[in-house]
Amino acid sequence: MANLLNEAALLAARNGQSFIEKPELDEAILRVMAGPERKSRLISEAEKAIIAYHEVGHAIVMRSVPGADPVQKVSAIARGMALGITVQAPAEDRYLVRRSRTAGKISWSDGRTCCGRDHLRRYYHRS
Repeated sequence: MANLLNEAALLAARNGQSFIEKPELDEAILRVMAGPERKSRLISEAEKAIIAYHEVGHAIVMRSVPGADPVQKVSAIARGMALGITVQAPAEDRYLVRRSRTAGKISWSDGRTCCGRDHLRRYYHRS
């Protein structure tokens, strides 16, 4: 929590604000979770498309799994070591994890394989 609020305070100060507002908190959450945006990373248009398909694969599977947490943000901008990020957050606090929720997380992590594989097949067969 301290790291999150410190990051949000730095962002607010850089924007010339005296108070932390929601946009700074949202960006601070992503920075703490995955690192700062790395806009300087040079990525070709073809690779950007693959990254986008990969992240959309996560989002589609998350949306289709019953009981899964809602998707909050999908981004194809590199952060830290990640080339893109799909963020989901629970609608309410939970203290226990059900078996179906664990199965949903497994489906979510496998969703990138399905979407990515289909797109890669089309991409590489064009050349």
